Amino acid sequence: MEANKKTVLLPMEQLIGMVQLQLKERGAASLVVTGNSMWPLFRHMRDRVLLSLPAAYEKGDIVLYQRESGQYVLHRIVKKEEETSICCGDNQCEKEIIKNNWILAVVTDFERKGKLYSVTSKRYRLYKWAWMGLFPVRRGIFLLLGGCSRLKNKFFGGKQ
Repeated sequence: MEANKKTVLLPMEQLIGMVQLQLKERGAASLVVTGNSMWPLFRHMRDRVLLSLPAAYEKGDIVLYQRESGQYVLHRIVKKEEETSICCGDNQCEKEIIKNNWILAVVTDFERKGKLYSVTSKRYRLYKWAWMGLFPVRRGIFLLLGGCSRLKNKFFGGKQ
């Protein structure tokens, strides 16, 4: 990913055609992350992902897929089966069953705060398995973080 490239905001319906063309011609494409479903790993409009064609993917991989509704989603595979996979965003507690043929691309690298990371790095792999291991208590973690945030805002000001 080149830091000197200008970011252009387009509706996903227009952008996905360009992404698919880049994947077909170059084998890779990059996207700025929108939405908060992959927090704390990715932040809305701050971070960027590098995608490649999904030659192979496994449990723990982050994939871009298109739901039957037409919506494009970037979530993590929490379980892979022969015909389907179960996906969930890192900032979510609800799992979603998807057909494997919905998967358009897999994340190979990502850029956070201008720094490039590989999904094969030890640091990222540790995060991935720790966060996936915490899935059974994730709802409690989110409730605790939300409560701490509300207390902070109440006592120190902020959003009401």
